[in-house]
Amino acid sequence: MKRLIVLMCVLLTVSACRGQKKFSADAGECGDQIGPQITTSKTPTLTGHAGSIRMYGTLEFNRSEQDAKAKDCHVVYRLFVSTANNAFAEAYRLAWDTEDGEIAGIDLIGFSPNGLKAAANFWLAAGDGQENRPTIYDLRTHRALFRSLEQKLSDRIHRSCDGSYYESVDSVTDEGAVIISVPRVQDCVDGGLWLFDPGTGSLKQIRKNSGRKPVE
Repeated sequence: MKRLIVLMCVLLTVSACRGQKKFSADAGECGDQIGPQITTSKTPTLTGHAGSIRMYGTLEFNRSEQDAKAKDCHVVYRLFVSTANNAFAEAYRLAWDTEDGEIAGIDLIGFSPNGLKAAANFWLAAGDGQENRPTIYDLRTHRALFRSLEQKLSDRIHRSCDGSYYESVDSVTDEGAVIISVPRVQDCVDGGLWLFDPGTGSLKQIRKNSGRKPVE
């Protein structure tokens, strides 16, 4: 599967884009092992704010012979966070059953500029398409928000764009929203940068392609 990662920065009231490298892990098509044993895929550890915050993600997956025939897989996404050099603690867990050869994966998006939000993307992909599902952990409240972008962005893009496009969850703001970049593809006019709030589900374009009108 080809996923185009495009890092772009946007000027907000508080800068939310640090050009952070994404650390990722995925389950492939659930691997070759069949049986009750669990296979674990782990991301590298991402460190931020002078080493005071760290996080990593894991995918635990397994499947039976029946699952293998149906190209299904049992997956558990887990996000772990450590602050002030304390031991890592689980920040969020999501159990999911993939279907028809879907691929599950985790991208570590990074930390907000103020260091109070940790963000990951619990994505799910099939073919050339990918469903982005941001997960935001608040280090003050110790609570996590998870919400899938579903078709919200693709519905907006396809109003005026035929063919394929790519979306990349790039960074998280102090308020806990994520910035998504969509590079211009041919005459696709609705790319640029978008702001998605997992708390409310709202989505808005914050930067349009040069000379183009934003989507209403």
